[in-house]
Amino acid sequence: MSRDNRSQARLAKLINHYLAWNNLPLQWDVEGVCHGLSLMHVKYVLQNKETEFFEMLDQLACLDEKGNAEISPESRDKMDLFISQVVFFANPQEFDAQYKQDNVFNVMELDGNKLTSNFNLALATSLKNWVQILENDIAMQSQEIFLVSAGPHVITVHRKDDQYWVYDPNYPEGIKAFADAEKLLLELAKIFKQDISKNNLGLSLQSITSSQAQLYTERNAANIFMQYNSQDYYIAGEKRSTLDLLGVLWKN
Repeated sequence: MSRDNRSQARLAKLINHYLAWNNLPLQWDVEGVCHGLSLMHVKYVLQNKETEFFEMLDQLACLDEKGNAEISPESRDKMDLFISQVVFFANPQEFDAQYKQDNVFNVMELDGNKLTSNFNLALATSLKNWVQILENDIAMQSQEIFLVSAGPHVITVHRKDDQYWVYDPNYPEGIKAFADAEKLLLELAKIFKQDISKNNLGLSLQSITSSQAQLYTERNAANIFMQYNSQDYYIAGEKRSTLDLLGVLWKN
């Protein structure tokens, strides 16, 4: 199947045609479902099924302009489930008041174990400090994946084969690999429209893993914050503070 464009903007248009054509009472928000797609990516990565995630995106990208899909009934059922889960994870509070975007991953399981988050950090600091934080203070491991945000946009980052892998729902190709922390951080600044030539980089990071995973590192978000935080950063030229990052991390 073609994977010319896996971006959420293109997929949302095709999927909404498909949903309308089949009289299904759902829609993907045309402004973006990045949180829903990123959480689905989290789920597939932790299940060691990342290839299947991108196969699903490619299947969705092959819908025609009327929303038609030449697929088997079984594949259609899987596609319908994927589409509905993205809608739920994008705005869980609209379906169940006990869930918000920061805790909805709790409904997911891995081998019968709930997914959990044991590390949350909202921080604005220099590129040099962020390199130190990622390489030494955080030291991403293969059993976890991070939700990363700044402003309303959400992506994922995980570590595999000695590289950092970024899934951005806006990427036409879906995913990119980066050889080291500095290259990754320069890409994150680009994704979140932050000019770090003279300013800090502001990011919110949330680690997600199985409740039974054994992470071989000790992390203390409060200590990292106290050591490195510099308060201010800029998104598209607009001054922000760490309080804005906290608002993203814990928003309803």
